[in-house]
Amino acid sequence: MKNPILHALRCCALFSFLFSFVSYAQNNKTTSSKSSPSISQTDAYIAGSWYDRKTGQTFAAYYKNGKPVVLKQGQGPTQFSTVSLGRSIVLNDNDIYVAGNILDAEGHSLAAYWKNEQFQPIPIKIDQYGNKQTSFVSGIEISNGNIFMFPCQPGTLDEYYFFKNGQETNFPNEVPASVINDRVHFVSGNDVYVANSTDEAAYWKNGTKVTLDNTLHHPNSVQVSSIFVSGSDVYVSGFKSYASKGADNTNKQMALYWKNGQEVILSTGTGRYATRSTRSIFVSGNDVYVAGMSTDPNTGESMAVYWKNGQEVVLAKGPTFTQALAIAVSGSDVYVAGENSNRKVYWKNGQEINLTDCAEISSMVVSKGNGNVPNSTLNNVSMNSTSDLILKEEADQYLAEMRKVPGMIETKSGLLYQVLKEGTGRKVSATDRVDVNNLISFPGGKKINHYVGGRHYISVENYNRQKGMQEAIPLLREGGKYRFIIPYNLADGKTGSGDIPPYQVWIRDVEVYEIEK
Repeated sequence: MKNPILHALRCCALFSFLFSFVSYAQNNKTTSSKSSPSISQTDAYIAGSWYDRKTGQTFAAYYKNGKPVVLKQGQGPTQFSTVSLGRSIVLNDNDIYVAGNILDAEGHSLAAYWKNEQFQPIPIKIDQYGNKQTSFVSGIEISNGNIFMFPCQPGTLDEYYFFKNGQETNFPNEVPASVINDRVHFVSGNDVYVANSTDEAAYWKNGTKVTLDNTLHHPNSVQVSSIFVSGSDVYVSGFKSYASKGADNTNKQMALYWKNGQEVILSTGTGRYATRSTRSIFVSGNDVYVAGMSTDPNTGESMAVYWKNGQEVVLAKGPTFTQALAIAVSGSDVYVAGENSNRKVYWKNGQEINLTDCAEISSMVVSKGNGNVPNSTLNNVSMNSTSDLILKEEADQYLAEMRKVPGMIETKSGLLYQVLKEGTGRKVSATDRVDVNNLISFPGGKKINHYVGGRHYISVENYNRQKGMQEAIPLLREGGKYRFIIPYNLADGKTGSGDIPPYQVWIRDVEVYEIEK
């Protein structure tokens, strides 16, 4: 039997969409004949993917000043959740290039790029049997008017190659594809820089390997994360780790960069909270900026950070997935793109700006412009707003049904929970750090990207953005098992967050192993 309220809401949503479409068309027609005054400003462009709340799929996209431009051209209908991804972005005068990949009908990744939102296929190599390999374009650069693209075909090529103005190009000397990590690249003039792929501090310039300094020898792992060339100086960011050895039996991780091969240590972590890494490097004048992540030595929270000339700047702290992924500088303004507790955001001079419905961040550039965003963006975003009333009604219906489940308890705030197994140990306090198995699911079996949970430590202070979990944790008892139904008003609210849609109810099954002493 149809729900009359839900049916009415659907009709209202459809009418609202049609009205907004007509209004938009009329407004666009009215204003298109007038030229708006151009205001010079710095525009921030971030490549990645956009989450469609209606279909649950993600599409290649870029964000301009926080507004999404979705790149759907060149893609047919598909059942797969990830349809395409923008991995790199570059600007050339008024042209915007985004490189990445799409999925074919069988779910194979195929290299592609878009110029001004128009899909452009790429002549990727085929294997000895005449089949196209799984491929993507990991980077795109423009230098001296030449367009360089860096395709990746994992495990299928003997000799490394890249594209220059659409032509397959090899290094002067033959370089095995297996030793190149072309996800890290930079072009300066006609010089091509790519990273070494193995556990060695090194990069390649025009096919010649350059080994970097390593003051503490024999790390367990070392990785180059980004390259930037300024004049004759080559800057390379990276990180390395050392396993427990010697009398102190202490793990050690380092975030660092190299200038012309000489190592500069940015931060060193030891012990349980040792994690340090870098993701992006940018040089402006004499200033060196490196973006990455660190760990709070007291709480173990992950931190999105950047270093300016070795001085650490903390942008955000969170329980998981809090890190800086890309950095760019324009004048005195510092732009950083990254994650804050799973939410995709960027910061301008430390001020956080949310990237609505952003599912993944890959790269960022900044450029002087007028702040205008393509009209197609407005159409893409308006499609999501029409379904919000329906999402709210569905969430409220689910919560009403859960309240009827035998043994379900509701707190004054509306948090619902069941005690699946009584604990025999002491009760968790608001200041405790607790070892749990925290499994995440959503009503109706919905899958949302990486939200599955698992065994890890939790505490009230880790969930400063989720009131539901702040309330839930003190209800736990050591040895117990619980199911929490967290209403949207105690989670991500009516707007959602990142790839979490509006009015999303969370289900958490929490088993308590031990309260840390």
